[in-house]
Amino acid sequence: MTTPTDARPEAAAQAAQTALLAAAAVAAEQLPSGATLAVGPSDGSLAPTADGTAVSAAFTGAVSGTLVVIVDPSLEEALAGAEGGPLPVVDAIAPALRAAVTATGPSVPGAVQAVDVAAAVAEPDALWVPLVDANSEAQEVVVWVGLLIAQTAIPSGVPSGPAVPVQNAAGRAGMALLRGVEMVVTVELGRTRMSVKDLLALTPGSVVELDRAAGAPADLLVNGRLLARGEVVVVDEDYGLRITEIVEPGAED
Repeated sequence: MTTPTDARPEAAAQAAQTALLAAAAVAAEQLPSGATLAVGPSDGSLAPTADGTAVSAAFTGAVSGTLVVIVDPSLEEALAGAEGGPLPVVDAIAPALRAAVTATGPSVPGAVQAVDVAAAVAEPDALWVPLVDANSEAQEVVVWVGLLIAQTAIPSGVPSGPAVPVQNAAGRAGMALLRGVEMVVTVELGRTRMSVKDLLALTPGSVVELDRAAGAPADLLVNGRLLARGEVVVVDEDYGLRITEIVEPGAED
């Protein structure tokens, strides 16, 4: 007979794997790669090697830990030859890495920084999933996404199972502690996908066409997660956003 305590490590491992796959899916969409990226096999049949550059971001939240992205050397070369001067790998990867962190669940990302790739690969407790070139028959690995869990949402001694809303005073006090936490709030007019070649060809005066019609509401994102939509306004010569819609959880698309 399996007891709740026996099930806790298995549930924690499953939560970590789910968080990793969610982060990898977001990274595949937003990383500046010339290839169309897709999440590859997550069964451990492929393992990362110490090639390329590793960039990481620690985060705290329901699932806390460190998310690592290892980029292919070819991407480094493209960024190094960017028009107007080399584009640092950390700066190029940071937006996608922060967005991937938010996909793990409610969390606060820390600083994005380069780390030793050999040390990252050698971490025994890290989980890895490859991002492959979806248009390649060989499904070549372009990027590795790794997750090292420091703390899961299943505390020691608490049975695994459906989450139950906390209604007691201790729970309310815990939420109050988060009121002073600063979140990154972004207003997004639209998005587009560009090849690395087109990205490096951008110059002052270039026009980037977005996937949104003129006059359509802009998105308000908190740590990369859609929270509301609204109209862009001008307030004392600064841009602002008049909220017209609060997006319900699960209705982001």
